[in-house]
Amino acid sequence: MSKKNVIIIVLDTLRKDFAEKHLNEDLQSLGFTYYSNLISTSSWTSPAHASLLTGLYPKDHGTHTYGNHPFDVVFKKKKLSLQHYFKIKGYETVLMSANPFITPNFGFNNFDKFVSLSLRELNLSDNEKSKLAEIKKRPYRFIANPRLVMKIIMRKIHSLINKYLYDYPLNKGISNLKVKFNKRAFTLINLMEVHEPYLGIDCKLESNFDENFNCNNLVLANAYKKHLLFLKKKLLPHLKRLIDENKSIILVLSDHGQKLCDDGWFGHGIFLTDDLVRVPMWLYVPKDVQLKRANKIEGWISLKSIFNLLFNYLVNGVVDENLLTSDYVFSEIYKFGGSLKSKAYRTEYGKRKYNKFIKRRVAVYYKNYKMTYNVDDEVVEELINYDGDGVPKGIQRKMLSLIKNFLNGKIH
Repeated sequence: MSKKNVIIIVLDTLRKDFAEKHLNEDLQSLGFTYYSNLISTSSWTSPAHASLLTGLYPKDHGTHTYGNHPFDVVFKKKKLSLQHYFKIKGYETVLMSANPFITPNFGFNNFDKFVSLSLRELNLSDNEKSKLAEIKKRPYRFIANPRLVMKIIMRKIHSLINKYLYDYPLNKGISNLKVKFNKRAFTLINLMEVHEPYLGIDCKLESNFDENFNCNNLVLANAYKKHLLFLKKKLLPHLKRLIDENKSIILVLSDHGQKLCDDGWFGHGIFLTDDLVRVPMWLYVPKDVQLKRANKIEGWISLKSIFNLLFNYLVNGVVDENLLTSDYVFSEIYKFGGSLKSKAYRTEYGKRKYNKFIKRRVAVYYKNYKMTYNVDDEVVEELINYDGDGVPKGIQRKMLSLIKNFLNGKIH
């Protein structure tokens, strides 16, 4: 039997709770199996995607921040990646991405083909913003900055085109999505429709360090839902067509969630709370592909285990659910720095909040429990018993031991 196309569709920043309410029923009606116990390896894009492609945690694949800015993070483990192995087996490898981090510029360049889906606005550099501020104070200075003036004009035109022709920021690139196969392919797709900014709301991660930031959960949740419903409307026809063609194994999943001011924070990438790292996943396997079902999906699924699932299919031609689950899985985040730190440090309020919350963290999910450990301060920040109240002392010791072994390189 000839091998199928393999398609991974990452719905960037999709929360599990919103997915279960607004998307799960539609995907299951198409024949997808839903997995509710997936844990991302991190709470932001680059390390999560690197784990997906390498089967490694961020500490092992090295695609993470440590006191620097996310724009300094580059994917490195190319020869250990899924696209590398699929290419060896004769697949064409394709990356389609609306996310600027998941592009050749950030190390994701060992695909045969790259297609940019982005409808992002043309951004000004910090230096250009500084020059623009000077021009606003002294308009005559625009004469000395013709390139900047031209970029501002083009930025405005680009913004108007995106807004009125392409529904930006509701549409952040899905209108450019075209999935067609001239030959057998491994395809990774990143869609950004539920990633900020949201329609009428231009919150950013650094907004959390602004004392005057009004973090309104209801407004953000309604905007987020609107973006998700737009994404669903555009995505479902693609999935229906791919299923009708019967040529593809399809994974639809999220790389991380999003804080919508539920607890006073907006964005992602700082914490390891469940709204950020417990993410949804669906799998569609054509009927003529051998599927080995697990008798019961027990334990947790790490985002990195998808590597094992697909590598096994590539080698043995079998999709084996038993390769997904583990007794325990980890998620981790490193410090964000760079321009985020400099922007936070502009005020005493921002500086205090940054120094209090920007930490190296590791979370472990074990049996029906969770522990989050603040590595920098050496304190347990979170304990959860998903069956009820209280975590037994023996379980606490076990989870802390797992985290210590993880940090010491004894668990990979």
